[in-house]
Amino acid sequence: MLVELTCTRSNKELWEVKEAYKAIFDRDLVSDVKSDTSGVYRKFLVRVLRCRRDESGEADEEKAEEQADELHEAAEKSRKSLKKRVLPGGKDAYLDILTKVTPEQAELIGRKFEEKYGSTLETLIEENMGWLYRDLRKACKMIIKPRLAAFADLLYQAFKGWGTDDSAVARILGGQDKRMVKLIAVEYQKRHPDGETLVASLESELSGDFLKATTAWVSNSAIGMDDMPQVAPMHVETIPWDIDAANEGLQVELDKNLDEIARRDAEAIFKACDGIGTNEARHNKLSFLV
Repeated sequence: MLVELTCTRSNKELWEVKEAYKAIFDRDLVSDVKSDTSGVYRKFLVRVLRCRRDESGEADEEKAEEQADELHEAAEKSRKSLKKRVLPGGKDAYLDILTKVTPEQAELIGRKFEEKYGSTLETLIEENMGWLYRDLRKACKMIIKPRLAAFADLLYQAFKGWGTDDSAVARILGGQDKRMVKLIAVEYQKRHPDGETLVASLESELSGDFLKATTAWVSNSAIGMDDMPQVAPMHVETIPWDIDAANEGLQVELDKNLDEIARRDAEAIFKACDGIGTNEARHNKLSFLV
């Protein structure tokens, strides 16, 4: 859960989560994550939680090729021990590159790496991080994925095997606005081995009120951007309210929703950290969709 909640959030979202964590529990999120993790995995999470990842959306082809070479060199050095992954000058390729580059740059690095070395960046991570580094391996693989792909794959994993991870489904779908949920649904169908739709997967894996809530949120039957009641257009001079005031009101409501998502993320991280978790009763999974 720590990987999901840290590696799929933007810098702004992570800042809001840290603030919510402090407000709710009167504790520092980074300090608690440090106390509950160790080694390279801890360093990885702490760097992500610094919220310094480049979000410019830019990608540099020449730089991507250089970074692909650095990752390959680090991989060669760490064949016997991950501790030997540090390059000359003290640069840690896994941490210094993967926790900072834009998703677009990460995708470009992956293409350059595959072109030059004949294997994917995910394969590199898998081969260099065995069972002892499984948490770090998961984090590295998660952070190099485009956000939509990460959410789609997390949903697929939640449905896979015996039983469904209802909490993961609730966090992923309940933590996004309707526009993002629709994009996730499209990506899910594209990445599903059988091309199954997200709604079909929900219907086969869930039941009861939780099924009704999730399918309504994913489909057009939920009130959202695509199914607002159609009204006749009004001439701008006849609109009976202050547009600026209305926009300001909408922004206030949006900020409230973002604050609520941050609060829920903070609570999920608090419960995920062994030794600092709460003994409170499990939250109703439907609360993520209210």
